[in-house]
Amino acid sequence: MQPPNRLGHAARPLFVLSFLAAMASVAFGCGERPAATVEATPASTATEPPAADAAAAAPLPASAPTPDARELARTALLEHRKAQIARLHAYAQAGIFPINRRDPKGPIHMFRDAEGHLCAIANLVYQDGLVAVVDRAVREHNDVTVADETSGALHDWVLTSGLTREEVRRIQGAGFDDVRTLKGWSKRDEVPSARARSAKEVEQAHIEEQRVATQKRLAEVEAELAATTDASVSVALARLEEATPADGLAGVAAGIRSDLTEGAKATNTASKPALAGSAG
Repeated sequence: MQPPNRLGHAARPLFVLSFLAAMASVAFGCGERPAATVEATPASTATEPPAADAAAAAPLPASAPTPDARELARTALLEHRKAQIARLHAYAQAGIFPINRRDPKGPIHMFRDAEGHLCAIANLVYQDGLVAVVDRAVREHNDVTVADETSGALHDWVLTSGLTREEVRRIQGAGFDDVRTLKGWSKRDEVPSARARSAKEVEQAHIEEQRVATQKRLAEVEAELAATTDASVSVALARLEEATPADGLAGVAAGIRSDLTEGAKATNTASKPALAGSAG
C-alpha cells in the first residue's frame, strides 16, 4: 500500500497569470500631439471605468485560494481534529501503551513496541488508515519524533490532521523508560530493602506507574486540544495553505473528509496490531 499524497498538487510548480497593465494607455494614446491638432474630447464620451470598478473586476491573484476553498479546508481540518480528540480519548482510556524493554538509557519514543502496542501518535496515524505509513516508520525509524519530520508521509499527515506540530509533540510526549531498570520509577528507593520482590514484580509495578502517568498526561493534553480548537485550526489552516498550491486546496479538503471515512474501512480490514483506542 503506497501512502497517499494528501497534498494533491503540492509538488507541481505554480503558474502565475500575468496581465498587461498598459492596454488602457494604448487606447487613449501614450504620446503628446501637436497643440494645433489636439481636439477636445467631451467629458461625456470618456470610457475609462472608475478605479473602484476596475479593481472589483480584476481577477483574484493565482496565488490566493478562493474563500470557498479556504472555508472547505477549515471545515475539513475541524472535522479531522474532532475525530483525533475522540480517538485520543479512547486510546488513553484503554491504557495499553508501548513498553520499553530494550533501551535503558532513558525515555525513548516507540512508534510500536515488540508486542504491537502503538504510541499515541502512531495510533492516530493508524486510525486514519495509514497502516503502511505506520509499518514503514516502525521498520525504518521506530523512535521517530513525528513533529520534527519536514517531508514525507508523516509530515503530510501532520499538515492535514487538524492538529498543530506543537500539539503533535505534546501528544507523543517524551517517550518511555525501560521498565527493566529503576530509572524513572518513583518507588525505586523501596526496592533495595524489598529483596523478596522478584524482578518481574518490580517490572510490573513500573509498567503500572507508567500507565497511570501516561493516562494522566494524555487527559491533560485532551483538555488542551478541546480548549484551543479555534486558534489551533487557524494555525493548521495557515500552514496547510502555505504548503499547498491555491488551486489544490479544495482538493486537499475533499481528501481529508474522504480519509475520515476510508480510514475506518482500512483499519477494519487491515491486519491489526494489538493497539488501544480503536474507535474510529
